[in-house]
Amino acid sequence: MAEPLRLITTEGRQRQGKYTNECEGLFYVALVAPEFSRTRIKLGFSTNIETRLGKHRVISPNIRVLKTWECKKKWERVGLDYLSKHCTPVGSEVYECHDIQGLLRSGDKLFNLFESET
Repeated sequence: MAEPLRLITTEGRQRQGKYTNECEGLFYVALVAPEFSRTRIKLGFSTNIETRLGKHRVISPNIRVLKTWECKKKWERVGLDYLSKHCTPVGSEVYECHDIQGLLRSGDKLFNLFESET
């Protein structure tokens, strides 16, 4: 079961939205604007995928998740680095990917390795 979001205290104040590296959530691959491009994707991590997609829908109303993997926050950077090898960077965690199936297979391999750590 996923660990609840922890608030980090900084100088006696709590800041919402920050979580520890041990926090569990989902790493996701999403088509940013499937009505315009089948190759523009977003890679990311979230402890609440529906809330995260709601934020993305402000600028990309038709964003569609292709795949998710359960993982800890600390694996996000590894996931981004490893999976983005299939892509060309476009913006912040947004990529142009002409081999999405290869990227998804690589994600399966990578995140299966992480499962053995939990």
